[in-house]
Amino acid sequence: MTITDSQRETYQTAVEDFITQSEENTCLPTAVVNILDELAERRETPGLRVSEEEMLEYVDYDPLLGATTDFLPERLNPHLNSYNYEVKEDRSLSMSELNSIIEDELASYPIVEFDSRYFEWVDGYDADAGIYGRKQPHTVVPFAFNDETVLIFDPYEDFYLADPEVGTAPKEVPQPLFYEWWSGESAPRWSLCVEQMEQHTLDELEDSE
Repeated sequence: MTITDSQRETYQTAVEDFITQSEENTCLPTAVVNILDELAERRETPGLRVSEEEMLEYVDYDPLLGATTDFLPERLNPHLNSYNYEVKEDRSLSMSELNSIIEDELASYPIVEFDSRYFEWVDGYDADAGIYGRKQPHTVVPFAFNDETVLIFDPYEDFYLADPEVGTAPKEVPQPLFYEWWSGESAPRWSLCVEQMEQHTLDELEDSE
């Protein structure tokens, strides 16, 4: 399996409109805003979009502590449910399962979390430590992959560009390292996406009562 020209074109079209994070610890809300915008455009459902300001509230953003998904589903789902969508979180996924989400035309692209070793790989880029003196996990959006490479969007892009030692944001990472960083200590192989709600037949609803 190879990353096709069509996949690269899809990637370029999508990320042209993606926003980058404004603070060093807003990767999570920025990534969620981006995947919702892309899904809204692709599915012609503009109501799925959520502003950056709203998303910061949904993820309990704190300038010192960063963001969390602890309450994101229960806060975002009332908005999404009216369009027949919902937040889906998974843990301990395989690469094959992640690819199924990526290829699902009815779902958003997933977001995943890398541990801080990722930043060490980016030409030795030194990300600031969090309030507890440890580097926080980092959220990226995977678009496609083969046995060797994973195509990603990293919302941290502007911070790389501002560093003369780096100068460019990673767009492809080695697949073995992707899996290693994704399997980090904070939430091994966690992913989040937005997908269509399951449809239930009348018989299924009656059986559940």
